[in-house]
Amino acid sequence: MAYRIALPPSLSNLHDVFHVSQLRKYVVDPSHVIEADDVQVRDNLTVET
Repeated sequence: MAYRIALPPSLSNLHDVFHVSQLRKYVVDPSHVIEADDVQVRDNLTVET
């Protein structure tokens, strides 16, 4: 079984299907919040915050 995630058009070059074995339950942690305006995705798909 696999899940397809909905990505915005700006991330359409990323793979959007994941096998269930790759997914883990998210444990809520307020320190994990990143403002979307602060994230820059580079051409090589690395991220600068």
